[in-house]
Amino acid sequence: MTGVVQFIKKQWFYGFAGLLLVAVMSGIVYMYAWGSTRFPVVGQATNFTLTNTAGKPVQLTDSNGKVRLLAFIYTRCTSVCPITTYTMEQVQSKLKQKGVFGKDVEFVSVTIDPENDTPAVLTKYAQEYHADLSGWEFLTGPPNQVFNVLKLYQVQTVQQGNGQIGHPAVTALIDGAGNIRKEYGVIKPTDADQIASDILRLMNQ
Repeated sequence: MTGVVQFIKKQWFYGFAGLLLVAVMSGIVYMYAWGSTRFPVVGQATNFTLTNTAGKPVQLTDSNGKVRLLAFIYTRCTSVCPITTYTMEQVQSKLKQKGVFGKDVEFVSVTIDPENDTPAVLTKYAQEYHADLSGWEFLTGPPNQVFNVLKLYQVQTVQQGNGQIGHPAVTALIDGAGNIRKEYGVIKPTDADQIASDILRLMNQ
């Protein structure tokens, strides 16, 4: 009788260990198949109102429901801004091929140089980069209004002379609910595939 009990105990132990192993392996598979592709919430995109290239007021929340790429640039920039905007143009092209640009995804570029970057100046800049304004807003406004937005997003600027302004490279990936899911530093053309992939993944979360 003792041998039978011991046999049953062993079978129970092996059965429990097997179930535990299956649970652990399932968790690992889930983490790699799904968990690693999900973006955590790293911040909240505070709403603001600025003026677009058509001279109309635009709020960030106007595009709620869409995934957004928010960047801070200025048209006279000779360093990171041209690279940032060109990279966004490349991402725009890739998203158009998927049929989601403007419909499910929108880009927002906010100037840090409102005294120079009027709607007309931003319109010309957008044309130079083949920006599709049906899904890409270039925003400006009165200096105090723009600077309030820069403060909200912790974009510090330093006047450097010759029309150049020192500033951090800030590009944020925002979901449809206004959560910041990822922040990029300097983005360059070689990052276009990854950024497009990030946007498509976030759309499907």
